[in-house]
Amino acid sequence: MVHVTISGSASGSLSDIDSTVFQVNDEYGTIEPTISDFNTTIQLEAWREGSDKDGRIYTISVTTKDKADNEASSSTTVVCPHDKGKK
Repeated sequence: MVHVTISGSASGSLSDIDSTVFQVNDEYGTIEPTISDFNTTIQLEAWREGSDKDGRIYTISVTTKDKADNEASSSTTVVCPHDKGKK
């Protein structure tokens, strides 16, 4: 398992933030741990399929909506290497 800290913040220029939704997906289509807020540390599995030599790739997305119904989204990718053991 690899520890990853989700950092950042959201703010509205015209209205307060009403909701923030995070989603973590890996390249195999698995939905991963729930993130409840920014500045949260999650654990991502580093296991990967044997033919996947570049590590396990996760996409972490966040969507925020303010009280005026304005919405913004952002995402980033995280690569978890399998291990540093025998080659």
